[in-house]
Amino acid sequence: MAGNNEGAAKKSTPRVATWGPLLLRPIPKDNYAVYMMNAIANHEGSKPSVIDAESGEFRTYSYLRENVPRVAGGLRSSGVCPGDVVVFLSPNHIDYQLLLLSVMYCGASFAPVNPDLTSGELSHMIQKSCARWAICHPSKLDNFQKAVGLLPGNTIRKTWILEQRSENSIYNLMDSPPANPVTIENGLDFKKSVALILFSSGTTGFPKGVLLSHENLLLSHAINRYLQALMTPEEAARGKQINERPLLMMPMCHLFGFVISMGVLAPGCTVILLKRFTPNTFFQAIEKHKVTICHLVPHLVNFLSKTPLYDQYDTSSVLGFTSATAPLGKETANAFIKRTGRILGSGYGLTETGGITGNGGALGFKAGSVGRIMPYVRIKVLNVTTGEMLGDNEEGEICINSPGNMVGYANDLKATKGMIDDEGWVHTGDIGYFDKDNFLYITDRMKDLIKVKGFQVSPSELELVLLGHDGVSEVAVIGVPHDRTGEAPRAYVVPAPGAHLDAKQLQEYVRDRVVPYKQMTGGIVFVDSLPRNLTGKLLRKKLKEEFTKTKSKL
Repeated sequence: MAGNNEGAAKKSTPRVATWGPLLLRPIPKDNYAVYMMNAIANHEGSKPSVIDAESGEFRTYSYLRENVPRVAGGLRSSGVCPGDVVVFLSPNHIDYQLLLLSVMYCGASFAPVNPDLTSGELSHMIQKSCARWAICHPSKLDNFQKAVGLLPGNTIRKTWILEQRSENSIYNLMDSPPANPVTIENGLDFKKSVALILFSSGTTGFPKGVLLSHENLLLSHAINRYLQALMTPEEAARGKQINERPLLMMPMCHLFGFVISMGVLAPGCTVILLKRFTPNTFFQAIEKHKVTICHLVPHLVNFLSKTPLYDQYDTSSVLGFTSATAPLGKETANAFIKRTGRILGSGYGLTETGGITGNGGALGFKAGSVGRIMPYVRIKVLNVTTGEMLGDNEEGEICINSPGNMVGYANDLKATKGMIDDEGWVHTGDIGYFDKDNFLYITDRMKDLIKVKGFQVSPSELELVLLGHDGVSEVAVIGVPHDRTGEAPRAYVVPAPGAHLDAKQLQEYVRDRVVPYKQMTGGIVFVDSLPRNLTGKLLRKKLKEEFTKTKSKL
């Protein structure tokens, strides 16, 4: 662990890391939907903004231009007011762009939720967000109605169905007179009016509703505009070429899905939408639609670096890949780049902060890093024990201060104060450090650190060691109670196809590569798969719960 190594070099000067001293332009003071509609007006109307990878169905820029004001008008005439919340319950859908912009255009908040929630989980989110309106896919309607039945009467005033042939079809609103948008001139608070509510992944307890303002969402456009001004015409053209046809397979109820889906609109690109990832549909989508960039999560990077399917499809259109949502090991990244011959960018951010680093392009690139700190963003690293601010290459908790920081959690003041301090810094709970060039490195989560005889052991570090073994496809390491050491590292391993692994031999493999207190004294267990959420994030909490059910101590 970079910042806490025994016998480390002299202490660095504590500092707040930033992009640099250059003067930054103001963030656009606008309704997010109005800003995007102004950008859309500059693009060729017949060009698709989104294509369904499997069905080939698409929506064009003229479709958005014509229908966003009309659907907004229909919502308003139905009673949707500025400040209201509209829940969106659907698998990834080609009308996500239309509906998100329409809701925000009339000053309301758009709240996409995980379509696979149970009725109990869904009712909790409706209640937390104070939603009064809903748009629901037909396949999810029964579950949604069960969720509404668990709430007080008249909680949801109206539900529109995401289907053409329905009395309550959302598409009926396209016949409405177009609405005028809600702007700062007629009541929008650019910094505080909530445009989007995204529910955090819920790896610890019930998901919390993250309230994101119009300013929060428009920060990324200010950053892009700033970085483009630093590029040569050739670099700008190359960037546009790379991002021309991104493949979206992340759920749109997650920040990553939102960024990819809506990020194509300002530059006039086309998102290729994949409802669900399977190895074959992934490669078929690339080959059929000439995808130019693929946005991945770490376990898919590891999968693609090893699967023989990569050589069975034409991926020549892909100019680059990115990885986000969790740290990516340097060895995994290098193996992927060697296998594909493509660049692999990365980034870091939270639902509560938006993206705050980027690795590649105008930002520069360093292998193993999650990227250089973005313009407008400040980062400090605090000692996890004393709370003192640290300097270059010193590891601690990462804290963020930027215009992208959320307004707060929906109806949860206690959780908001636990996340954002009195000076506006978001305390991420992530462990890492930055270097002299303002590149950030993530090493672990505070809650995941394993305490062995008083030493802090990183699960991610041990996972990278085990992934170095040819027979290991995936791995998760947790800390489990131990009567002599307090806690002990325990690994759950998914063997690679055809591999014949032995737990004792794997323990010896780890023993040769780490100090004694980091050895796998909690054991190694072979499993068929690891628990993950919709975005592929590893759910160590689930593994700890399963262990607790069977054993209390080793």
